[in-house]
Amino acid sequence: MRLLALSLLVAGCARTAGSGPGTPADLAPGGSGPDGGGGRDLAAVLPADLATPASGDLATASPGDAATADLASPDLVTPGRPAGQNCDQDGDCASGLCKAVVGSSPQKTCVATCKSQQDCAAFLNLFCEATAPGSADGYCVPRSPMHCASCAKDSDCGALTERCIQAPGDIAPACHVDCALAGADACPADYACAMVPDGNAMRSLCVPNGGVCLDALGGFCERIGLPQACARANNAGSCTGQRPCLMPGGRYDKCGAVAPQFKMSCADMDPAGCMEQYAPAATSDKNNCGACGKACAQGQDCCGMACTPLNTAQNCGACGQVCPMGQSCCNGGCIVPNTPQDCGACGNVCPGVGQAGGDASCDGNQQCQFTCRGENYDVDGNAANGCERTHVTPPGHTQKAAQPLGTSGCDDGSMTTFQGDILSDSRVHVNPIIDGFDGTVGSAPDYWSIVGDGSSHVFPFFCINNYGATITTSGGGNAPCYKLTITTDSATNSVVVTGNGSGSFSTSSPSQYSSNSTIFFKVEKTCSLPTQEAVHYIVQFHL
Repeated sequence: MRLLALSLLVAGCARTAGSGPGTPADLAPGGSGPDGGGGRDLAAVLPADLATPASGDLATASPGDAATADLASPDLVTPGRPAGQNCDQDGDCASGLCKAVVGSSPQKTCVATCKSQQDCAAFLNLFCEATAPGSADGYCVPRSPMHCASCAKDSDCGALTERCIQAPGDIAPACHVDCALAGADACPADYACAMVPDGNAMRSLCVPNGGVCLDALGGFCERIGLPQACARANNAGSCTGQRPCLMPGGRYDKCGAVAPQFKMSCADMDPAGCMEQYAPAATSDKNNCGACGKACAQGQDCCGMACTPLNTAQNCGACGQVCPMGQSCCNGGCIVPNTPQDCGACGNVCPGVGQAGGDASCDGNQQCQFTCRGENYDVDGNAANGCERTHVTPPGHTQKAAQPLGTSGCDDGSMTTFQGDILSDSRVHVNPIIDGFDGTVGSAPDYWSIVGDGSSHVFPFFCINNYGATITTSGGGNAPCYKLTITTDSATNSVVVTGNGSGSFSTSSPSQYSSNSTIFFKVEKTCSLPTQEAVHYIVQFHL
């Protein structure tokens, strides 16, 4: 042994050299003798691994030399832990590499470097996983518990090249272990190492032979035995469950979450562990439109899961009922908007509908029109209250239809009186039309007649057959718009007055009419529109 050889060497030197009894001069602490002068240190002449004696091996070594010399044999140093065993720091491992490489667990494990699965053949249940995607360098690491585990990001699957991806056939993102360096040895026996599209690249990843991760057995639970959370998701929502560890076998079971299904009614509750969406049919009625409990207002229905009025050309009376071109939606039906109740647009009621004395209509241009019936006049120009004034007949409006006043003598003191109204407006008068109506002035004249017998009814005197007349108006304006005309078989005379005034004419000449002839009076409006008014007149005359 080295310690024995060292003792013999020290003893031999003490017998053959030195300046003092039993102490070689070249090993003395000071150099040349017991006082330390000129001698060489033990460390200077011994091999490095023998310079520091182990405890108890060098009884004659000085305290200083024993404290600083390393005499321990490398063969006695405890070797580090092999790859695959748990560790806390790099110094615990024979490889000097202690890393957290088992799924997302914080527990560290000793690993060894590798470039292929052959480099890991000496270790039990380890495979060569690349340190980075596409790298030729890897670590010998334990079998992964994360095969087909549910995930949201790569770090959920491990710290090396594990990938969280929805591979072809998967119905949700799942963990897939990189098998570029180890091939099938990286995967469980019921998995394959396949080329999987990952964005614009292809990667070698472990995928289950069945193709659907959630329905395949998962990774190995020899290192981590707690159940794994998993989830199934689709358009109907998501459901959570667990993958318990199956024993014997040491593999995680398939995901226990149920497949989400749409809730068909607002009364349906979410199953345990699930958050599910409502089916379109559940939120497509008037009481649950687009969301449970969202009710539509009166006159609306749920169209495309949105409360929609049913009075438009696109949704007329029912969702999706479209009116043809040129029609509007009125009262839940498609019609051509050319009626007084719907003129040009649904609900556009023409003024005067239903009013007495007039008729509202919608013309071919879908514009409201209003006409007066016969002798009814819209003097105030407001169709909403109809043709509010009525011309009393007789008198008539032509000489043929003149209202007779009887017979009158030639006594100037005998006065005859008649009265009436001249009404005017800007309306068309139909149903029936008015004889003698002049649309320029918006009125028709009044005709009266009387027979002048040419005799005195008071005195037995001879008559000279002359006349005189006065007209008085009220209710009109100050414009001279009203005319009284007398027509006999021998003469014509007239006077013009305002709508609120008086005027007269007379003659003293004899023979202004023949005895027993008919004399006509005409009262008329002469001013053109837009002047329209209701004027009352009184006429007094003598023959």
